[in-house]
Amino acid sequence: MLDTHEKRPLYLQLTDALLKQIVDVYQADDKLPTEMELCDEYAVSRTTVRLAMSELERRGSIYRIQGKGSFVAPKRVSELNSLLDFDFASHCDGVDPDTITKHFGGRTSGRPISVMMLQQFGCQSRDEIQRLELTYELEGSFIGADTFFISKSRVPNNQLDFQAFSKIMDELSKSVQSARESYRARQLSDSEASNYGVAKLPVIELTRHAYDSGGKLIAITCRTVLTGQIPYQNFIFKS
Repeated sequence: MLDTHEKRPLYLQLTDALLKQIVDVYQADDKLPTEMELCDEYAVSRTTVRLAMSELERRGSIYRIQGKGSFVAPKRVSELNSLLDFDFASHCDGVDPDTITKHFGGRTSGRPISVMMLQQFGCQSRDEIQRLELTYELEGSFIGADTFFISKSRVPNNQLDFQAFSKIMDELSKSVQSARESYRARQLSDSEASNYGVAKLPVIELTRHAYDSGGKLIAITCRTVLTGQIPYQNFIFKS
């Protein structure tokens, strides 16, 4: 049973309880109990269980296979750092990732490719860099957007849909060994507010440069977060 009087959210208490089980009882690739079994065992709601499982997956402690369940991930020695993670939902504290809707905007011309960006990528022409965009909604309301800048050589021909985009970003994630982020607070512009269907609200803008093991720049992400609508965080876990 979890402590309902503790100030920490129940899903984090459940996360810690399951982590202890994973360390003390389970082996790599062992199947974990179902959501309903965990609900009964810990006397919590299904929402609490789903949040805890999402947290464990985010930390790299479990992996999930659709239609089969959740399994213990092989132990990792390296640290897990959200700065190396392109996934927007994994940064939203206490929000079920399944409730965040992604909209793939494809190739976009919304943000300019600067001369400095060309130098950072080691490119001679703006045609060598591809812009891709994702926007995010929670319960139908805009909460954030990402613009990705990557080498065009990573984009297969002219056929690019959300599935192909996801595959590209998954491959890039495996290559990221270091990253740096810069932040600034600002207000949405008139055009942004109109495009996203919201008022001219305050946002946090994050710019992330991601590098491979050789120090080569492999992606720049410009992320806009409506922090008044979503709790956004960065984190570091060590396993």
